[in-house]
Amino acid sequence: MSYRSTAEALKHEKYLWYAKAGHYLNAENPEALLAERIEALISTENAKWTSDKEHAGEKKVGAEQ
Repeated sequence: MSYRSTAEALKHEKYLWYAKAGHYLNAENPEALLAERIEALISTENAKWTSDKEHAGEKKVGAEQ
């Protein structure tokens, strides 16, 4: 996921939470659900960033050889 798409997904979650719509409509604890969903988005973004940095380092090392 790119930074921009993650930012848009976070905004989407915010609007759904404010409206108590989507996953939040019948949630027993909407605040906890929001926290879980936001953490999942951020974790995915962090994992992608780490993977991209590792691959960039591998390409750089391969190009130097």
